[in-house]
Amino acid sequence: MPILQSLDITARTAGNVVIEDAILKVRAGVERGENFVDPLKATNVFPHMVGQMIGVGEQTGALDAMLGKIADFYEDEVDSAIADLLALIEPCLIAFLGVTIGSIVISMYLPLFSLIGKLSSPGESKSEPPALAGGQFARSNAASSLTSRHSLLTFWPPLTQAVLTC
Repeated sequence: MPILQSLDITARTAGNVVIEDAILKVRAGVERGENFVDPLKATNVFPHMVGQMIGVGEQTGALDAMLGKIADFYEDEVDSAIADLLALIEPCLIAFLGVTIGSIVISMYLPLFSLIGKLSSPGESKSEPPALAGGQFARSNAASSLTSRHSLLTFWPPLTQAVLTC
């Protein structure tokens, strides 16, 4: 495949307008008869090492080998950067999940512990259980505490065993 056609295809598939413009400038320079490196360095888009390696490859006649080495180098760089990023994200993600799960567990068990504490304290005045409708507090007509405990336990069956042992 001719080098000018290769540069056209590379420019169109770059996915970045700045890179595309730089490659098209290199193509225009090669089309005018300049060597590959001078327009590449003039764009100031590509790293200096890339220009040096392409210059060596052009002078030795092994441009394809040098471009392959550049591709391998940057592929390793990207793999290394991704591995470092994942190593950085992993502890943050574990801490976030720990805090989230801990919050859920605490929010589930804190009302249960406070309810068991209120039901098991013998010397304190008994507070009325909240009614289900409207959020209003239900008032009992001096009914026994067993009745109020029983009505509360019908809504919370897991507490039945804990309250009956009190």
